[in-house]
Amino acid sequence: MASFRNAEGESEVVTPSGSENITATGSLDVSDSPSLTDESFKAILAGRASSLTSLSVAGCSELTDESIKALACCASLTSVNVSGCRNLTDEAIKAIASRSLQSLNVAYCGKLLTDESLNAVAANCPSLTSLNVADCKFLTDESLNAIAANCPSLTSLDVSRCKLLTDESIKALAAGCTSLSSLNVRNCEKLTDEAIKAVAALPELSALRIFGCRKLTDESIKALAGSAKLTTLDTTKTFREIFKASRSAGGL
Repeated sequence: MASFRNAEGESEVVTPSGSENITATGSLDVSDSPSLTDESFKAILAGRASSLTSLSVAGCSELTDESIKALACCASLTSVNVSGCRNLTDEAIKAIASRSLQSLNVAYCGKLLTDESLNAVAANCPSLTSLNVADCKFLTDESLNAIAANCPSLTSLDVSRCKLLTDESIKALAAGCTSLSSLNVRNCEKLTDEAIKAVAALPELSALRIFGCRKLTDESIKALAGSAKLTTLDTTKTFREIFKASRSAGGL
């Protein structure tokens, strides 16, 4: 079964057999339905594709590119969450990359996704504000540089466990996405103080997660102490103490 929120904000529960009767604008959430098949999903989608604005199939591990490609006709779609759908390939993400998309979550789809996916998103989604690519282990600086150059409205980014990323792409993001307020680079092991110093200069930065970035030193933490809006810092206990001391010394 699926939960559908209609234009009046009311939640409706639908089954594939009855889905064609629901035409109200809204969001479709079938998260954590590990037995949901492509056939069932397409039946649920039938009749509302043109008006759908938000979709979550997080944790629907049986779905393949066939289901996601069916979303290509959803012209009003602004938010897509396919996290944990491990059978998806670049072809699925390319199919849903459109000018209307504002939020995309492909976390833990890293088994088959490459830079090709994010390059398509960068080229076709100029209004993107939120992007989660956590644990997409094949992503490199190439695609993140493309996001930095083409998605200036980005405010939230999660690249945790993307272990191929280097200072290059993080510095590019800090320069190109100046509205970033939330950044997660946990376990991005190649990052150094240079990346974090660039991030520290972001005027809207309020949340930063850097736990597991093993090359960072107290120089990063001291730089972050000058970040006026930073209220959430996820790091080791030692670095948190340095951060607090640096802020106190600076009168922040």
